[in-house]
Amino acid sequence: MIYNNIITVGEQKFKVSLAKTPAQIEKGLMFKTELPKNSGMLFIYKYEDYHWIWMKNTYIPLDVVWFDENKIVIHKEKLYPGDLKKVTPPEKSKYILEVAVNTFNGNVGDI
Repeated sequence: MIYNNIITVGEQKFKVSLAKTPAQIEKGLMFKTELPKNSGMLFIYKYEDYHWIWMKNTYIPLDVVWFDENKIVIHKEKLYPGDLKKVTPPEKSKYILEVAVNTFNGNVGDI
């Protein structure tokens, strides 16, 4: 996985891998056993919708943050390996960021 894109969320910077195609979005961080510090995956959807996440075959606990088309945070969840419930934000999103759990203990800034 190549982490060659830098994004800023609030005052935190992350090196992220992008998931833009349906295959990349479906795979996400499945089967990864570690996540380098200050890195993650940014899911970029073509349109806003109630995009959901689950932890199928994901071995790393994650902070997951949903953003709307204006890159404003609309929802945040801590998700743990083995949990197969589908987590959907209360509003439509266009972007989802996955980073290591407890990265965002306080407020999350917008992108």
